[in-house]
Amino acid sequence: MSFLFYCNMYKDKSKRHEASNKMQEARCKKQDARCKKQETRDKRQEARSNL
Repeated sequence: MSFLFYCNMYKDKSKRHEASNKMQEARCKKQDARCKKQETRDKRQEARSNL
């Protein structure tokens, strides 16, 4: 196997890794958004119950 082949394999792996990182990031952002929504909902309910 040539050195070039290894280089290409490594590039492929890092590309795939990048893609999965981006997916993971997107997932985290979605989760964050969900948490924030839940927080605001909780605050609203709290405010209502304090009235």
